[in-house]
Order: sequence, then structure tokens, then C-alpha cells
Amino acid sequence: MTTQPRTILLATANPAKLQRLMWLLDGLPLNVRVPAELGIQPPPVAEWGRDFVENAVEKALAWSVLVPGVSVLTSDGGLRVPALGRRWDGLFTRRNSGLEAGNLRRIEHLLSLMDGLSGDERACEWCEALALARDGVSLTNWTASGSGGVIVEHYVPAESDDQFWTESIRLQPSLGKLYRDMSDEELAYHDTVWPSLHGHVRAYFSRS
Repeated sequence: MTTQPRTILLATANPAKLQRLMWLLDGLPLNVRVPAELGIQPPPVAEWGRDFVENAVEKALAWSVLVPGVSVLTSDGGLRVPALGRRWDGLFTRRNSGLEAGNLRRIEHLLSLMDGLSGDERACEWCEALALARDGVSLTNWTASGSGGVIVEHYVPAESDDQFWTESIRLQPSLGKLYRDMSDEELAYHDTVWPSLHGHVRAYFSRS
């Protein structure tokens, strides 16, 4: 008897994040679905968690009640900028720059906060959390953080800026490249966050 692969929904409306989540599961014996295939819209989520893990779990729980019997994978992440202290909290990006702010407004807001900072003061970290839920029950979660390069002083728009807005202003000094311009191979080497999550996720599905 052939065992049917388990179905998992990658619950995000962001095409760039969807691509990252698909990469995490590539090659695993799973029936991977996306919201558009199931005709569902993102549920309202307040995202008032105390950290990125709580926000990711909140998202996963909200999505999971929309698709009974289907496991749901979600993520939540953001920048930490040590030099800004309490003036910047990656958990509240939307609220910091305005609830209706687009990517450009978020970029302008962060760069204005960093005005006058230079060198190591412009260093940042990236934190990402993943959560898995099913039928309104949290199954597990993972988190990883690492160097996010440095924040540039001036923003230069590009066609690819409509997804991960931070990658348009984060520079990897050893390459002299913005994260948005790095190849998959360069990201795999210099970005420790998603590769770390990749290992956790694959280990989990290999065991379960």
C-alpha cells in the first residue's frame, strides 16, 4: 500500500518568504500547498507577541483553523539594531513606521533613526522564527539569529525591493553587496539564519 504524503500549507502572502519556506522543505516527502491553491486569504493576526516565536505561533494557529487536518508552517522575523537601543524594535516594524506604511516608508524611517551612526554602529542582526500548527494546536517551533550585515546610509531602489525590504538596505561587507543582490550560494554561505532553520526543519520531518 502506498502511503500518501502529508499535506503542509506554507502560510504566507509574501512571495519572497514563500520561496524561503519552500526551500526549507524541498525534497521532503510532503504535499506542499500555498494559500492561493486553496483559495484562502490571510487571517487577521494582531502580532502582539513578546518575541518572534510568539508571533509565528500566533500566525500558525490562526491559519491552521482555516484548513482542518492540514499542518501549517509560518514565520516571523525582524532586525535587531543594537546601536539604536529602545528606539528600534524589530517586533514592531509596522507600528514603528505606521500601520499602513509601505516598504519605502519603513526604509526611510529606519535610515532616519540611524542618521549620524557609522562603522560598527550600523551593524545589525537578523532573527527569524518558524512555527508549525495543526487544527488550532501548536506542534513545534524553531528560531535562529545571526549577523545581518550593516545598514547602508543611502537607499537605492531596485525592481526586487517589493518583498524583503530589509535586504535592500543591508550590506554584507565582505562581499560589498546588498543582501538583495547576493546569489543563492552567497546567501547560503553568509546567512547563517535560514540555513540553521533548514537543518532544524528537515530533522523534524525526518523523525516524524
